[in-house]
Amino acid sequence: MQYRTQAEWVMPESAKLRTSEKEERLKEYRLQMACTMLKNTSETIMTVSQNCGFHSASYFGKVFRSQMGCTPYEFKNKIGTGNL
Repeated sequence: MQYRTQAEWVMPESAKLRTSEKEERLKEYRLQMACTMLKNTSETIMTVSQNCGFHSASYFGKVFRSQMGCTPYEFKNKIGTGNL
């Protein structure tokens, strides 16, 4: 077990990048799912964030806004009015 810990500790930087890329792709996939749910369901933003795997609605809102340029609430309203 200790050997494994040491091996992980000296992991090359490129392996860490791969993990980071996987996390980024997972976040993008979760955001795509969230957009689909916001467009096609009447679920609350809290429920959408939970169903898409975000650990909190506030984190979901922060990530959503940084990637989409608006809050989940604004996105849902734009969809409803056809202004997206």
